[in-house]
Order: sequence, then C-alpha cells, then structure tokens
Amino acid sequence: RTAFQTALAAFPGLLIIVPLIIQEIVNGFGQVLPDGLRLWLLAAASGITALAGVLARIMAIPGVIEWTRTYLPFLAPDK
Repeated sequence: RTAFQTALAAFPGLLIIVPLIIQEIVNGFGQVLPDGLRLWLLAAASGITALAGVLARIMAIPGVIEWTRTYLPFLAPDK
C-alpha cells in the first residue's frame, strides 16, 4: 500500500509537473529540456517508490515496532 501511495505522488509529480516547471524556466533562457531528463525523472520516481515500500516493510517488523515504542514513541503504531 505504501509503495502504491508513494507512486501516486512521485510519478505524476516527477514525470508531469517537474518537467513543465523546468521547461518554463529554461524557456526564459531560450533552451529546451535535455532528451534524457524524463528518463532520469522516471528512474527517480521508481527509486522513491521502491525505497518507500522497503521502509514500510522494515517498519512493520515486530522488533522494529518494539524499538520505536521504546525510543521513538511518536512513530510507533497503536497497540
């Protein structure tokens, strides 16, 4: 679920919104976006999504939950 939620934000943000913003900025200088930029942004969105999924799985490990209850109670799920 976490990876899906992250993907809903990361992919449109990095593949649609960010290129539009960058294009507007470079238009002011009379240039165009590099061809490979969208591939880099796709890789970034994929990496962010994968990292969020891995971190969510780690945070679900019982030992990690107990550690967070002890040392970082604001991150711990309710009992």
